[in-house]
Parts: sequence; C-alpha cells; structure tokens
Amino acid sequence: MKKKLALLLVLAMAGSSLAGCGAAKNAASSSSNASASEGASAGAASDAASGTSLIDMSTLKLDKTSYISGINVDDYVKLGEYTGLKVSEASPSVSDDLVDMYINYYFMQGVKNTAVTDRAVKDGDVVNIDYTGKMKDTGKTFDGGSATGYDLTIGSNTFIDGFEKGLIGKNIGDSVDLDLTFPKDYSTADLAGKEVIFTVKVNSISVKPELTDSLVPSFGISGVSTVDQLKSYMHDSLLKQQQSTYDRDVQNQILQAAEANCVFQNPPEGMVNRYMVELNNSLENEAAYYSAQGSSVTPEMILQQSMSNASYSGDVNGYLKQAATNQSKAIIMLTAIAAKEGITVTDDEVSSQAASAMSNNGYSSMDAYSKETGIDMNEVIKEEALASKVLDFLKEKAVITEPANTSSSASSASADSASSSASAASDSATAATSTK
Repeated sequence: MKKKLALLLVLAMAGSSLAGCGAAKNAASSSSNASASEGASAGAASDAASGTSLIDMSTLKLDKTSYISGINVDDYVKLGEYTGLKVSEASPSVSDDLVDMYINYYFMQGVKNTAVTDRAVKDGDVVNIDYTGKMKDTGKTFDGGSATGYDLTIGSNTFIDGFEKGLIGKNIGDSVDLDLTFPKDYSTADLAGKEVIFTVKVNSISVKPELTDSLVPSFGISGVSTVDQLKSYMHDSLLKQQQSTYDRDVQNQILQAAEANCVFQNPPEGMVNRYMVELNNSLENEAAYYSAQGSSVTPEMILQQSMSNASYSGDVNGYLKQAATNQSKAIIMLTAIAAKEGITVTDDEVSSQAASAMSNNGYSSMDAYSKETGIDMNEVIKEEALASKVLDFLKEKAVITEPANTSSSASSASADSASSSASAASDSATAATSTK
C-alpha cells in the first residue's frame, strides 16, 4: 500500500476480487459453497483459496444492506465539494537508464557470463569468492560475515567501502586480507564503526556478455529481435506500468479529497462485512497465486506488510475492518455523486464488464462466481461499473498539476522498484553488505 488504508479503493476491488479469485482457482483448485443471499453467513467464503481465514468469517453476516441496491445512500453521506479538486502527481516518465536497468536485471542476468582466465580482476568483473570476516581486535568471526562461492560484481557497491576495490588486481587463486571498517551508521549495531579483517579468495573471474542483436532472440519475446526493439519494448512496458500507477494515484488523491469534504454516518454493518470478506478473499487468493509460482507467501505475510506500510499498530481484525469501512464510505459517496450528476450505467455496459470478468477467469456465469466467492458478483459488477464512471467524471473535473521540482520522480520511483525487486531476488545480504 502506498497511501495508507485509503489505497484500498472500491474500484480496485474489481481487479483483486476477480483476477485474484481466478488465479487462485487455477492455482489452488479450491472452491467455496458460501451463499451471498440475504442473511447468509460469509464464513465459507474464506475457503476460496487457502481454507484458513485471517479472521473469524463466521461472524460476518451478509444481507441486503451489504450492497448499494439495498440502502439509501443519502442516509449515510452528506456530499461536500467534489469538482475542481486539486491533485498533484508527477506525469509518467521512463528514462533510458531505467530501461537499461530493467533489461540488465530481467534479461541479462539469465545469460551465462564469459569466463576470464588470462588477467587479473578489474572494475566491472564478476568474481566468485570465498570470504571470512573476523573482528580485528579479537580475531573472532561474526554472524553473516562469511560465505563460499559468492558472485560479486566489482563496482556494484554491494559490500562495505574497500572490499570490492581490494580485489582489483588480484588473480584467480589469490587470497587477500582486507583491513576494513564498517560504517558508523551500519544497520547492525554490533558491527557499526568496528574494524574487521576479511580474508578473501578469488575462485574465478567472468564478465557479463554484451547485449547484441544476436543475443536478443534468445529472450523469446515475440516480434523483438534487435537491441533497439528490446529497448523500445521495455520502454513501452514500463510506461504502461507508470501510466497505471499514475492513474491509480490520481484516483486515490481525488477520492481522499472528495471524502474529506463529506460528512459520513457509519456505513451499514452488512456492507462493512462484505468488504471484509472481499479483502480476506483477495489476500488469500493473492497468496495462493504466489505460492503456485513457488514463493512461500501467506495471507498473513501480505497483510502484515500492508499494516507495516500503513504504520498501523492494531490487530488484524481492526485493520481489515477499518479498510472495509473506508471501502464502504467510498462506494456510498460515489453512488451519491452519480445520483446527483445523473450518471448511470446501462445493462449492456454491466453485461460487457461481467462477460469480460468471466472470460478472464474461466467461469461459466456470474452465479458460479458468486457461489465460489460468497459475494453477489452481479451486484459488485454494477457498483464498480458505476464507480468507474464517477471516478472518470471526477478526474475530468479535477485540477491536476505537476509537483514542484519532481519532473523525474516517476522514473525515480520505478528505479527504486527495480532495485527492490533485484534485492529481493538476489541472495540474502551478509553482514559485509553496505547500507548505502
């Protein structure tokens, strides 16, 4: 989550509940017999993916107030100003450096390096090393300070100052003692500012292959056979991601601004319960999807990360309830705006969106979808189709400006994302890794 609980938008639920459930269906091959009819318990819906709910779903009852069609929205919100809302967001931007970064990480890392046997280590080489770190004053090794067969790119600044430079000029088979000092602000307090000695042996030297036209076809991208085409392909892909992020963040800001101008009554309990079911299902389905890809991810891990990002210190139930309450307020407000502005959706528009959802997720009907999720997806589709139109209307009426002195913020954000992805996918950091 990027912007607290408000990021859990009504509009986003279409993607998470539909796409997530479809993925889980294929990945986990599980189902639920829950009913979304009036008065039915949502308990069985929690089995949609993992079979283990984050909260006690049996206490969450769904009824006619769980959906917009069952309430009078004017009873729950007094609208404030919702046109001319001011939004500040950096336009999508993709730099050449960002394109190169992604190509290097997602494509070039899978290409076998070329071995070097006739010279010493130089900047830019990949060296395979064994190393052992010891405290200089006691000679004792420290946790995380040793490894064997570690591939290190010289010049990557992965290790503390002096480690990589200390290997330049060394040959295969050489061993060297590196007399170094950890930074004073190092993340591990026991090592911060401490003098240490790393004994390092160079096992091999290699270089990353040059990206050439002859290499590109091996990446298996349809219609991409040259370096220029690969860079264009990656640029367009990143720009599409940037645009999606931009649109989402603009919508978030608009929603937050519009909600701040409203006066709300507590939304109906049935609606809050419904969104708690949807959020719970989405977390379980997302975890099932990643687990099917070989990652050990649980709903709890995803939720705990979200709670941490939102700086939320309460319990899981409180967090989901707060998020569900925010979702309920958002859909109530958007529906009230639609009524005031005469915004409607046609049966054809709803049918088209429902058909797309079914096609994308392998269901034969909305009823079948509803049976598995425990949610009346016919009602959900109607609500989200209308919410989408209202958000488009609010965006047209909003005043969207560029943040001051942040013309490159979009690219910087993506660069941070790429670095995070690379870090997560790489070997776990050792105590020798710098926090720079």
